[in-house]
Parts: sequence; structure tokens; C-alpha cells
Amino acid sequence: MSNSLRKLLVLMCLITILSACSDKNESDNQEQNNMNTEESNVDNVNKDFSGNFQYELPTTIEEIIKYPVGPFGSKDVSIEDEELQKVLSEIPPLREDASEEELNELFAYLYSLFKLEYQDPRSMISSYAVNEKDSPETPNTKEQKRSFNVEIILDSSGSMGNYMGGKTRMELAKESIQQFASSLPEEANVSLRVYGHKGTGKESDKVMSCASSELIYPLQPYNKETMVQALNSFQPAGWTPLAASLIKAQEDLAPFKGENNRNIVYVVSDGIETCGGDPIAAANSLKESGVAPIVHVIGFDLNEKDQKQLQEIAKAAGGTYTNVKNQNQLQNEFNKTVQDSFEWLTWKVQETDMVITHKVNQTDEIYSVFSDWYDKNVYEKLIINSALVNLRANNIITENQKLELMKLKNNFFDNQQKKADELKKELLDTTMEEYQDKKNQIEEIYKKIFQINVYKTI
Repeated sequence: MSNSLRKLLVLMCLITILSACSDKNESDNQEQNNMNTEESNVDNVNKDFSGNFQYELPTTIEEIIKYPVGPFGSKDVSIEDEELQKVLSEIPPLREDASEEELNELFAYLYSLFKLEYQDPRSMISSYAVNEKDSPETPNTKEQKRSFNVEIILDSSGSMGNYMGGKTRMELAKESIQQFASSLPEEANVSLRVYGHKGTGKESDKVMSCASSELIYPLQPYNKETMVQALNSFQPAGWTPLAASLIKAQEDLAPFKGENNRNIVYVVSDGIETCGGDPIAAANSLKESGVAPIVHVIGFDLNEKDQKQLQEIAKAAGGTYTNVKNQNQLQNEFNKTVQDSFEWLTWKVQETDMVITHKVNQTDEIYSVFSDWYDKNVYEKLIINSALVNLRANNIITENQKLELMKLKNNFFDNQQKKADELKKELLDTTMEEYQDKKNQIEEIYKKIFQINVYKTI
């Protein structure tokens, strides 16, 4: 073989080898490129997953309220909804070894799809403004403990046993006193002094009877049982020591100086002084004393002649005189004392009712808002549960991943429920605190007004 032929064969072999090597390299490069492309696709999926599903879950009540309503945030949406099915089908399958972060991101994405609109429970809280009913200013005096004291001086001489209609004067007077005392504001004190209730109208009993002036119900708040016992402890009997009883009344009220207390005296009598005393002088002494009471003298069915002395007593005491002919008139005279107090008592009752109504309405609204909150919470939980079942059925997540995601779901909504329960308790407590504060405010206003009004001249 010539050298030229040998060189040609070698060259052809080299070309063949180089060509084969080149094909192999191309094949290897293509395979590598294919592998790189596959890896790149996985990376892209992961990047898409991280990018598209990067949603922050709300962790507070405020964040839940502000969190945007999801595109499927309606209770009318079913898991079978075509548009929803399309959205779920576009979720890339998770790798079997998907990280906890990826699971959290997928759950957050699902939550963002179904998030409902929530009302802020705090919007239910409002404050009730007490109507102070044109409250007068507190007097410019030192704060002192004041009291409202009413003393009734009742004639129990024998003539009170006379009948008026179907009852004795004494029976009618006792009924009126009982009704009057029970109607006084609870802040008031009342006392009952009777005179002439011992002995008889005979001359032989005059000394004993004229010395009979007794405080049978000492000054204190009204107590029905005690007052009834006191009223039942005497009957019409003897003479009329009116002057001595006025002097005793001054002693009864002496601890309650007029500058700091409101003192009112009622004298109910069906006759004039019969024990030799000077009731006009006693009445004047009562007026000039530091007790400074308002005195009301009530003549009980007196004739014109006998009225004169009682009118003079009222004048000397700086008070009023009225002659009554029946029980209704007697009751009306008593009721004048508490008329203004009743007006404020009515205000107190009405304002208290308004505060109670406000508390009840606000409490009902709080329960209603949280009931709606819980219903929506349950719906979100159920629809996300259905979505997870759907993702598992379409092999987008594994069975283990579905279980892990369900744990995430349960923990998330349990935490929401806990925070909602805490806020609910806080709002209910706030409502009750406001209710107590407003009740106290009403009570303070009532006491202030009561103290001021009962010191006005009737």
C-alpha cells in the first residue's frame, strides 16, 4: 500500500471517530440540556409556588377584620363551583418533601380564597349619656351630711274617736299617716309623736292625760312593720296637751340643725289645747330654735271657732294651716311634702330603665355579632376542608400533606375562636362596667337633687 493511500485511510478513520465523538457530545449535551430544563421547570414551579402563594395569615382580631374578602368569600359558594374548581386545578402539585413553609403558604392561599367579611365587634360598644334633667348647681357650702326629717304630731284625745263616715277620725288619720310614711323617699326619716293617748277625758285623769306625749316611732327611715306596730299601740283617750307636744317635738329634732338639715313638722288635731299650756308660745319657740322646721298644722274637721287657735299656732311657727273635712283632703296635705321628691324619683326610675335597656340591647348586639362571627368561622373551616379533600383527590397534595394541612387549619381556627371569645368577654365586661357606672351616676345625681330640693320651702 502506498504511503498516500495509507494517509487517506487514517484521515477517514479520524473523521469517522471525530464525527462519532461529535454526535455523542451532541447527544450528551442534549441530554444535559434536557435535564437542565427539567430542573429549571421544577425551580420555576417552586418559584411560582413561593411567589403566588406568599400570603400572610392574620393573627389578631384587627387583622382578621382588615383582611381582604376572598374571591370566593361567600356562603353561597360550593366546592363544586366551576370557577373554583378551575382555580384549585391550577395549583401546582406539591413535592412529596414539601417544606413546612410551603404547606403554610398553601393553607394561607386557600384561606385567602374563602375569607369572608367580618364586622368589628367593637362597633357595638356605645356609651349612654344620662339625662341630668336640668340639675341645679350644688350649693356653695361645705359638704356636710344632710338629712330630711319629718315629725308627725298626732292628737289622740278622746274626740278623735268620733266618726267621720264609717270610720273614726283616728282610724282615718292612722291610714293616712301609714300611706304618707310609706311614700317618703328612702333617704327620709320619719317620726310619730302622739299626745292625750292615756287616761280618759274625765277630770280625775287630766294630770295623767296631759302628761301623755310620747314618741312612739323614733326618727328613722320608714319600716312598715315597726310603723304598723306603733300605730296599733294607742287609741283615742283623754285630753289635749298640744303645747307640751310642740316643746317635745323641738327636743326630738334638736340634733338636726336647720342649716344642715330639712325638718318638717305636721300637727294633726281635731281640737284646741285643753291642758293649760300655751301652744302659740311653743310654736314660736320651735320657729326660733336652731331646728328651723316648716310647720304644717292640719285641723281635722274643726268648727270655725276652734280653728282660730290652730291658725295662730301655724302663724307663730311660720307655717301653714289647713282644715280638712275628709280623709282624701288629709292625705293630700301629707302628699304635698313628697310631690317634688316623687318627680325626681320618677326621673331616677326612668333613667335607670334607659340604662338597663341600653345594657340589654348592647349585650344582645354583642352576642349577635359574635354568633355571626362564629358561623363564618365554621363555614371557612368547612370550605377549606373540602378544598383540601379536592386537592388530595386530584393528587395535588399527598395524604400526609392533607393531614398536615388539616392540622394547620384546625389550629388556625381554634386560635381565631379563642381570640374572639376573649374579645367577647372583654366587650361584655365593658358593657357591665358602664352599666354600673351609669347607675352610680344616676344615684349620685338623685341624691344631690334630693338634698337640694327638700331644702326648698314648700
